[in-house]
Amino acid sequence: MGAANDEIRVCPNHKSQEKVPLVFTMAFPGKEYWCPGCGYTHGMLGAGDIVKRTKEIDEKEDYWENVGKDYLSAKSAKSCESLMHEGNRMTYDELPQNEKERLQTIEDEWKYKY
Repeated sequence: MGAANDEIRVCPNHKSQEKVPLVFTMAFPGKEYWCPGCGYTHGMLGAGDIVKRTKEIDEKEDYWENVGKDYLSAKSAKSCESLMHEGNRMTYDELPQNEKERLQTIEDEWKYKY
């Protein structure tokens, strides 16, 4: 399914810029890989370019995963069957309106670098 441990998937859209590691996520139904640099999404099979894992790529992977963490959390809340909010399991529709608005604000304010 994924790349071997010494390889990593990077976004195919950044050949002239930095290599942006793809993030594996369930935030986009049917598109398990996401590029936090440009928004590229792709399903599990054949996503991105596979490159050799290096210390630099590992650092970029940590960076990009951290940068996109809140956005992915907000985005995935709408597509998951249930989620935890203040210790209670509920659907997105059952969330308090102020929490839905907070999540929407995070989505709306997200900006792609490329």
